[in-house]
Amino acid sequence: MSPLAVSPLPESSGDSEDFSDPSAELRDLNLEPLALFIRSVAVELRNRQKKCLAKVVKGLDEYKKHLLSVKQWIQDEKQQAELLLVSMKNLSDLLILQNKIQESITNQHKAAFIPDNPPKSVWDKQLKIHVILRNLALFMESTVRAIRFMN
Repeated sequence: MSPLAVSPLPESSGDSEDFSDPSAELRDLNLEPLALFIRSVAVELRNRQKKCLAKVVKGLDEYKKHLLSVKQWIQDEKQQAELLLVSMKNLSDLLILQNKIQESITNQHKAAFIPDNPPKSVWDKQLKIHVILRNLALFMESTVRAIRFMN
């Protein structure tokens, strides 16, 4: 076995400057700008969440009108349409209570899908039903994604 060469350790004077005190560095930092930044980010996230849930409630209210007309057009599956309407109403009420939204919800009016306009033909009726239900499915998918993101 060969002997290992050991280098001598550097000599320390034992002064306090050799060892840095982490608490002294923390005292020198000004954390107020960081705290303000964190608060502003939190407020922004809360505002985004409120806006998102307000849009969800607005969308549910809009689809409620369309589903009422779909319910009138579909004779043999009225019970399923009624259950869907009740579920949407419960979800809408829950979101309104959760965010304490006091403002009235405005509805978007799209000429093509106004429920008061009866379809002129069987084809128009089937097309309206298909488009309304497909748009509702897409809306609910994005709603679920948004709620998962918020949680």
